[in-house]
Amino acid sequence: EQHFWSDYCDNYLEFVKPILFKPEQYSTELVAATRATLAHVTFRMLQLFAPCMPFITEHIYQEMFASFGIATSLHRTTFVAVQKRFVFEEALPVMALFGQVVDVVRKLKSEHNVSLKTALTSCVIVCSKEQEVLLESVMPIIAPLIGAVTVEYVRASAGTSELTKSNEAWYATIVLA
Repeated sequence: EQHFWSDYCDNYLEFVKPILFKPEQYSTELVAATRATLAHVTFRMLQLFAPCMPFITEHIYQEMFASFGIATSLHRTTFVAVQKRFVFEEALPVMALFGQVVDVVRKLKSEHNVSLKTALTSCVIVCSKEQEVLLESVMPIIAPLIGAVTVEYVRASAGTSELTKSNEAWYATIVLA
């Protein structure tokens, strides 16, 4: 249950919203992969919750997945028959940084009572060259997610993350460990 609310809802669903709601801004491959991953994870969540909440999970399964012909009922599905192991070791450090950037921006906006939808005119990320390379690979997803119009990277040995406002424009500085 904690994974569902804290990770799946608060993070995974939030991470994919820009891709799902504005698919024209992304490659068709990324949109298709996002939809497939979301369907797979949602299906697994339903299976995990089914023993505790059989009626609502069955209803959701019938509405979202029954037409795919997996089984006539969620309660007749199995993990072994449809489970495929996905391992992307190289994605772990990228996603850790991805999550860190998003978490810091959310925290800064929350601390300043700024809507999460408020655009950032500029977001400066203080990080190493290695972190920059990793973040650049997912920046087309991160920038719209945090609402950053521009993103730049700088090298610095110290500092703190902060959110500032100047002439009705918001600016963020994110310091990565």
